[in-house]
Amino acid sequence: MICEKAEERSGQAQFVICDVQREYAENLMNIISEKLKEEYQFHLFWNLQQLKEFSEKMPISRLLIAEEYPVEKRKEILAENRYLLTGKRSQEKEREGEYDWFQEEVPVYRYQSAEIILQKVTGRMELKEKVVADTSVRGMIGVYSPIHRIGKTKFAIRTARQLGRSVPVLYLNLEGNSGDNYYFQNREGNDLGDLLYYMRQDNMNLGLKLVGMIRQKGGVDYIPAIRNEQDFRNVDREEWLRLFEAILEKSIYEILLLDLGDSINGLYQILENCGRIYTPYIDEGIAKAKLDQYEKSLRISGHGEILSRTVKKRIGRTKMQERYLPGKRGEAQKDE
Repeated sequence: MICEKAEERSGQAQFVICDVQREYAENLMNIISEKLKEEYQFHLFWNLQQLKEFSEKMPISRLLIAEEYPVEKRKEILAENRYLLTGKRSQEKEREGEYDWFQEEVPVYRYQSAEIILQKVTGRMELKEKVVADTSVRGMIGVYSPIHRIGKTKFAIRTARQLGRSVPVLYLNLEGNSGDNYYFQNREGNDLGDLLYYMRQDNMNLGLKLVGMIRQKGGVDYIPAIRNEQDFRNVDREEWLRLFEAILEKSIYEILLLDLGDSINGLYQILENCGRIYTPYIDEGIAKAKLDQYEKSLRISGHGEILSRTVKKRIGRTKMQERYLPGKRGEAQKDE
């Protein structure tokens, strides 16, 4: 069964509650939807199979799901942000130290006021920068920041998802150690390195090879990143640019969303070929200093034009970032 709290309105994100306790879920949804009705369209499910089918058709931004559903079944639901309704206050402590894929579920104790639950959910939401789907730029769009560990890849994936609702978008992670298994669970099969190999062979069927490598999760089309960092570093800038051009020429994709890291060869040249560059940053002293140094380096090296196509995006600090502050002699110290 599906209950919708709002009429279908384009551009709204999807907020889903799935619970075995129907009366509880209905009351909770009434309260939350009243507070967030301008931002989300709300859906209420009891049946997990129906929810799975819904998630495959409609990207879910927020999923609040009961712990009574089996964890393996919960994993099948596609959602950007997950909250687990639990009846155990101690569960948050029990979950510390877990490193399996499903640690991205945030426990929420169900037997507390709806206002506190709302604060738990919206508190995390406020850390996330909204992405406006501006599809006026086609071709290559870069996401790069000289500031590390601020959620750049999550921002890039979210941008690809937003843009992909209007035009065909292919997301490519271009970092030496991408860690994309965390987001996409790539355990085996071809990756971007294999596509480069076919291109080097002047394979006339590159378009067919490309189609066979593309994967999809949560509304994002992507090719798994190169797994071996040394192989990644051995790709020169001309090969990267040639590959990007070939993908745009031989595929349906109108936008390549490039999630760029420092270790890619020809970083500035690649940025010069991007019609737009998003630069995430956080509002603190050391971050601003790094951003200023990056912009100065672009100007000094003759790549200042990149700044004219750069859109800076301020994002909130995550809880993990807030736990650690720069210490003496460059060491990380816990903020007590």
